[in-house]
Amino acid sequence: MDPETGAVTVIEGAVTDKNGQATFTVDDSFTGYLTAVSNDDEEVYALMNPTAKVKEIPMVTLDLKGLHSAQLASLKLYTYTDGVKGSVDLLAGKSTVADGYKLKYADVKLPAGNYWVQGYNEAGEYNGGIVVTVTADTTAITFQRVYEIYATNSGWVENTDYTIDYQVVSADGMNRQAETGTSTNWGNTHTSGIFVEGDTLKATLTPVGDKAAEYNPITVKKSRSETTDKGALGLSAKIPAAVPVTVTAPAGSTVSMGEFGNYYVYDFATPLSTKTEGDTMTVTFLLSETSVNHFLRVQHPDGVTYWTFGKYKAGATFNVTKDDLHIGDESFTKDTVNRFNKNVYDLGNVYLNINEKGYLNLEQGQTRELDVFRSWQAIENFFNAQIALPDVHYTVVDLNGQPSDVVTITPDENNSSLAYMKANKAGTAIVLVTYDAMTHMQGQTSNKENRGFSAIWPECTGVFVVSVGADGSSIATNMTMDRMDAPISNDAQKALDAEHDILFYLGDAGAAYSFKPEDGCTVTVARSTVDSKLTFSGFTSQGVSVAEDGTVTVTGLTTGRHIICVEKDGLKTYQVVTAQGVTYDLVDADGNVLPAGTEFKAGDKVTVQFHGLISPKEKISGAYNFNFTLYYKGADGKYYKSNPGGWGGVYDFSGNPVRQKLEITIPEDWDGLSFDLTGAIKVGGFAKVPTHRILSYGDGIDNPYGTSAAAIVSQLPALSLKLEGWHVNDVIEKIDAIGEVTLASEEAITAARAAYEALTEAQQAQVTNYDKLTAAEARLTDLKAAKAVDDMIDAIGEVTLESEGAIDAARAAYEALTEAQQAEVKSYDKLTAAEARLAVLKPAKPVEKLIDAIGEVTLGSESAIAAARTAYDNLTEAQQAEVKNYDKLTAAEAAYARLLAEQSERLEKIYQTTGDFMATLGTPGVGSTGGEWMTIGLTRSGRTVPAGYYNAVVEYVKANADANERLHRAKVTDNARIILALTSIGKDVTNVGGHNLLKGLDNMAYVQKQGINGPIFTLIALDSHNYPTMGDVTREKLIQVILDAQLPGGGWNLSGENADTDMTAMAIQALAPYYKTNETVKAAVDKALEALSALQRNDGGFGSWGTVNSESCAQVIVALTALGIDPATDSRFVKNGSTVLGALSGFYVDGGGFKHTADGELNGMATEQGYYALAAYFRFANAQTRLYDMSDVTIQIDSHTHAFGAWTVTTPATCTKDGVETRSCACGETETRIIPATGHAFGAWTVTTPATCTTDGVETRSCACGETETRAIPATGHVDADHDGKCDVCQAVITPVDPGKTDPSDPGKTDPRNPGTDTPATGDTGVLVWVIALPVALLTAAFVLKRKEREA
Repeated sequence: MDPETGAVTVIEGAVTDKNGQATFTVDDSFTGYLTAVSNDDEEVYALMNPTAKVKEIPMVTLDLKGLHSAQLASLKLYTYTDGVKGSVDLLAGKSTVADGYKLKYADVKLPAGNYWVQGYNEAGEYNGGIVVTVTADTTAITFQRVYEIYATNSGWVENTDYTIDYQVVSADGMNRQAETGTSTNWGNTHTSGIFVEGDTLKATLTPVGDKAAEYNPITVKKSRSETTDKGALGLSAKIPAAVPVTVTAPAGSTVSMGEFGNYYVYDFATPLSTKTEGDTMTVTFLLSETSVNHFLRVQHPDGVTYWTFGKYKAGATFNVTKDDLHIGDESFTKDTVNRFNKNVYDLGNVYLNINEKGYLNLEQGQTRELDVFRSWQAIENFFNAQIALPDVHYTVVDLNGQPSDVVTITPDENNSSLAYMKANKAGTAIVLVTYDAMTHMQGQTSNKENRGFSAIWPECTGVFVVSVGADGSSIATNMTMDRMDAPISNDAQKALDAEHDILFYLGDAGAAYSFKPEDGCTVTVARSTVDSKLTFSGFTSQGVSVAEDGTVTVTGLTTGRHIICVEKDGLKTYQVVTAQGVTYDLVDADGNVLPAGTEFKAGDKVTVQFHGLISPKEKISGAYNFNFTLYYKGADGKYYKSNPGGWGGVYDFSGNPVRQKLEITIPEDWDGLSFDLTGAIKVGGFAKVPTHRILSYGDGIDNPYGTSAAAIVSQLPALSLKLEGWHVNDVIEKIDAIGEVTLASEEAITAARAAYEALTEAQQAQVTNYDKLTAAEARLTDLKAAKAVDDMIDAIGEVTLESEGAIDAARAAYEALTEAQQAEVKSYDKLTAAEARLAVLKPAKPVEKLIDAIGEVTLGSESAIAAARTAYDNLTEAQQAEVKNYDKLTAAEAAYARLLAEQSERLEKIYQTTGDFMATLGTPGVGSTGGEWMTIGLTRSGRTVPAGYYNAVVEYVKANADANERLHRAKVTDNARIILALTSIGKDVTNVGGHNLLKGLDNMAYVQKQGINGPIFTLIALDSHNYPTMGDVTREKLIQVILDAQLPGGGWNLSGENADTDMTAMAIQALAPYYKTNETVKAAVDKALEALSALQRNDGGFGSWGTVNSESCAQVIVALTALGIDPATDSRFVKNGSTVLGALSGFYVDGGGFKHTADGELNGMATEQGYYALAAYFRFANAQTRLYDMSDVTIQIDSHTHAFGAWTVTTPATCTKDGVETRSCACGETETRIIPATGHAFGAWTVTTPATCTTDGVETRSCACGETETRAIPATGHVDADHDGKCDVCQAVITPVDPGKTDPSDPGKTDPRNPGTDTPATGDTGVLVWVIALPVALLTAAFVLKRKEREA
């Protein structure tokens, strides 16, 4: 816009894309405001001020060429952005200039981008248009036209009888947007189009209307070579008639048909119909009538692909069977590999359209066509016209052989030998290409009965490397192959070829390859593994050596394909290398194989017969037709060649031993000990193309271009023909080469020995330095023995406990050496140091294990902690320093101390409060509960017992002792219990009111009346103060009776087969004094402890007779402390961190006392037993005598005999309360006894409320104390003696009742008006009560008996 006038000038050719970015060209004189005018409202928007510089887009200067006044005469050029053509012809006003005999637009300046080009002939007819791309490096674009595109069918008219689809593909594989025009030539006007030289053209002529049913479309193509330097072209063809064909095959098959005219271009037809019935399918096709070949291919998942070719007529039918597909034939499957055993022409090799390196680099998103060629190809005859395609498979792996998605390979839907590889993301991948076996009915074979062709030989798997992103192609690897005397036209022919240059080698070590890359490179190799498949597992530098001059040698290249990686400055390039192991025999004139050590003479003729050679450039139909010669150069400079076999050698080099035979004549004047030769394979015959890598299933065989490989390829094994004297001289040289013997000399020594042993005896006698060999072997033996020990010592490494085996083995190996060998051990000091270090480490490990074994600290951890502490303290300081978990030990000790303190604090509180509570209960009575056990608990805990208790005992004894001093006719425990109580308070049990209670323990029969309880408590009582035995009772008998009662499981009980906690604990209490002095007792008690531990519950508690209770816990505590076992810490009696002490605490009642069961209430028996159990524990903790060991008590022997006076009533008895009477001795001692309550004395019953017919009455009686009792008088009931329906007493109307009926309200009750109906109701209540009550009573009696026995 002019800044002064506001006038707007439109810039022609300006194009605005969808993002609003405008691109245009202006001349240098442009001035003014840059503006934009809206197409909708014509508003003007200022974009840039006059002084601001417009952003310049780099311009490309190029020529638009190929024009001719008789053909494509002129062009129009438009911008083409986002599919939108610009409106301004950028060539407007520009004229063509001469370009030789043609014309061109010279020096056209354009920004890089896409452009729409329209072409016109001299007459101005629009010939068509296409899209072209201008890049920064474009210098010229050469255009041409297709001046006519039409069907040659007579009388056919375009768009009436057929249509035309014109497609143009650029040289880089991109589909150009193309539009057809028209052109008149020699009076005929046809559709036309334009293209760029080097494009691929395709015109499809499709019949329409009434022609569509009887004719098939046809596609006419022009390849890249056919559009280059050829001038204007025509595309025309006759639209072929349709040929209906029917194929039947096994159900599940894939049936394909089509035409194959030009090499490698297969036109697949679409099936007209497919129908499956049962196990058979029928497919119909409309093929095109053709002068070339039709083909039929049938594939099946369970079979081998079937191919056949021919020129088929309308109505032809084909029946392909399961046998044709080898379904179920295990001898021939998709994976079957044949190695000339079926067909000498069938080499299972493959060629790829990659390059001589086998390495490609792609940019992300780029797509690359892959073409795979089976070789040896299955052809029908020497004319090579009918080529069957195998089913090809592509596997993409990373550099370690694992699946990779760097690229994706998608096979063509019809022809898997054609695929498209797309670069997905940055990275590097290896692509493996294989194919299946197949049947080719026209395939050339040496066995006419066999039409099967092998699956790929695994070692011949196609291999190439593809990288996406980082491209290392520019690295100069300088990998070449010796081409001998072959003519070389350019350096490319020297390059090592991934497919054609096979490294043939002898032996098992594989081939070696050497090259000298540019400076600064590192080299690794990925060697393949070949079995049923070829695989890779990563790159390594092993077997890669570098000489001083930078030459790299890679070894170990065995049969298969391998990949050499050359890296520099972070970039990598790759080279695929093919290797093949072979063998050969030396054969005499009669064809006999000569021995391996045969020596020749100058002038001898030697035949070398190779085995296993394969063709390096196998026959490819329409491309390669080579024969091959074994080509060796001798040390005399002369060449030796095999017979290539003429034209027949094109086919059978790999499978025909005759082709692998070479004759060599040693020169007459040769005076050396060997005649050496190097060789390769010379290629003869002819080829249609310089390389298979330009072949394409999409374009077919294009005109030859590219570089032909050299006439000499591959590398044959070096040959060395040995002359007379060679083997002896070889041995001498090998021995001399050993030199000073070191460990590195083993290979040389072994080689020398092997060479020597291979000699005849006469030859061995000629070896003048044999003594050097034996001396070297002896020296090597010493060195190897010493080295083996050195290796063992070095392998010890950092010394740990796991090193012990290695150290011991190294020491044993060292000691087994001779002194001379020991002197060669370089690392002996390491061994002694390792032994010293191990001596420090070994003791520490068991301690660490002991510490770790402590685990979570509970009250049961004492033994584990103590064991760990003891073990640690026994270590030296150095050894202690190696205990890595010592802090765990100290932490465990602290934690255990806290637990003990917490438990002790709680137990002391319970002990104190329970003792205080029991002290408030007054004077104990005589008996079990509230008597002796209370007394024992109080006295053994250090508390006093009121004097009245002893007086009560005296009176009880006087009242109950019989002539045998027994307090009970059947229970010896009455005597034992009182003996224990009196002993605890220091009283003389031999004079209790004049009675000797020990005398009551003098009869074994009486003692055992109470079961095992009697002997137990008799022994406890006798041992309480070392009392003497009497009568036939001895301690030995008592102990034996107790031992005899022990159950097999170790425990005791009153009855039954299972151990009872209480009885087991009490038996242990009785046996405790003899535990350390009587081995039999010790064994029994130890077994009992195991049983007792097994009876303990997970919460630490115990039960008896199925009831978890406090008394059982108490008995166990008494038993354990009697043995000197701490119930708080002994691991046998700590379960899940819980102890029996803790369990007893669970029965504690706040304020003092214990419950019998956890859900019960304060219980006297539980309180007394729980208290004396705590007394037992604290006596143990304070190092006092055990509970029943009362040797610490002084017995007061009283020589005074009391003389008591008469009983005096001090508290009279009443009807409901006992009274008390007392008597005294002159010494002041008193005795008291109970006067039983008199009970009530009631008078006669007196009626206070008379009964009526319907209401009960009441009668009462009274006692002198004022107490009264009442009882009901039953209602009399109605009386109707005269049966007039009225009560004779109250006159109430009543209903008569039949005799024998019962009261409806109570079927079990007799009608009072009918006393004769006394039959009880069904389910008599009385009987039921007795049935229930009897077993309950029996169980209750048994339990009470047992409990009372225990209480004793």
